[in-house]
Amino acid sequence: MRFAATIGILGLLATGAIAASAQDRMIYSDFGASPGVHTVERTGVDQVTILEHADLGAGMDNEAAWIQYIAVDPIAQKIYLSELYGGNELGRIERYNFDGSGGEVVVALGSYRPGGIVLDLDNQQLYWISAEFGILRENFDGSDPQIIVGPSHGDFYGLAAHFDDGYLFWIDGSDIKRANLDGSDIQTIVDEAFGDPYDIVVNPIIERIYWSDLVAIRSARFDGSDVQTLYTPQYPGVSDIEVDLATNTIYWSPFGAVCSVGLYGNDPVCPLPIFSPGPVLAFALDTGLEDPALPTAGKWAMTACVALFIAAGGYLARRKLTRG
Repeated sequence: MRFAATIGILGLLATGAIAASAQDRMIYSDFGASPGVHTVERTGVDQVTILEHADLGAGMDNEAAWIQYIAVDPIAQKIYLSELYGGNELGRIERYNFDGSGGEVVVALGSYRPGGIVLDLDNQQLYWISAEFGILRENFDGSDPQIIVGPSHGDFYGLAAHFDDGYLFWIDGSDIKRANLDGSDIQTIVDEAFGDPYDIVVNPIIERIYWSDLVAIRSARFDGSDVQTLYTPQYPGVSDIEVDLATNTIYWSPFGAVCSVGLYGNDPVCPLPIFSPGPVLAFALDTGLEDPALPTAGKWAMTACVALFIAAGGYLARRKLTRG
């Protein structure tokens, strides 16, 4: 009974850690009369513009950036922006503080046409897709850049990773591919995916990938099996997609709005009440979690639960042997 009570309390602590650590803010970019990068609570209140048109076009003859993707480092409180310029022929990756200050060029301007970004927080490394060069990796300080997957005949788009299992996932034309983190063992896990896929994310808890396309939101196992259509929006044109594991919610942006639906296609809300001066280009979630699967406090509590279960098993086994 004491073991059960202790485990129950630690389980509640773990759940509380997940809920309490979520910041419930969205970081997004838009275009229109006043393009910029903004943060807003998911309820639609407390919107703050952190980067304006002039900030995004700095050093580019006042040309506004077309923000392709946004990635969040909740530990260092940084955002990474994948930007296109010059009729989408030039691009660079920049990094800013959460308040828009401290701008740094991470990947210098060039004919890279950068796309999806993934951050390996444990190893302080950045993975990103280039339409010209394939998938690249470098350290957060810009050192040791490497091409780990060469370009193909298709167009590379979204990029996702499961660092514990050592997998990269990306969209290559209409195919979804997987490789090891070093670029080896490239496999097409979903061949000719429906609806022109655009962006992809990982659910590390149940080991599934989710992707968005022009028609629907879909899901499959890490090996590409068990493909499911989770939700077909009333308004198609899905682009960016994010998964919040603390609330079991998928977010996506069809034609400039931001919408949400449960992990199993339940409880759709479209659009969310998020005010934007113009159509949304890209967005990311600031959950405040180091690991999207489980926050540090949750990991500690889960580890403690496992340890207690083992201790309980040993205790009961000893009692049985003693009495036997």
